[in-house]
Amino acid sequence: AWAQNGGGAPQAASFGRAQIAFDAHEVTVDGARIELTRLELDLLRYFVTHAGRVLTRAELLENVWHLHGETNTRTVDTFVMRLRQQLEQDPRAPRHFHAVRGRGYKFTP
Repeated sequence: AWAQNGGGAPQAASFGRAQIAFDAHEVTVDGARIELTRLELDLLRYFVTHAGRVLTRAELLENVWHLHGETNTRTVDTFVMRLRQQLEQDPRAPRHFHAVRGRGYKFTP
């Protein structure tokens, strides 16, 4: 479930065990507050905003990190792994943050 502001960016989201209040920078999993960095929260917001779409690493680097042409970095993979560890019930068998082989990642609420 998403709550959006007038510009289309989500203000809040919930999926699986997680509830997120983006503007308040608050994330809870099973009712317990967890800390995400600003970049982790920005990446999560981008995934939520583009749920169901395959997002390439280059697109994520450009729109979340504002890096252009840095497609050889493992930054995206590292941050997705951290989101999985904090938000997925079983990070090794993710239900929400999916790797799409040879293409990138897809978020499924």
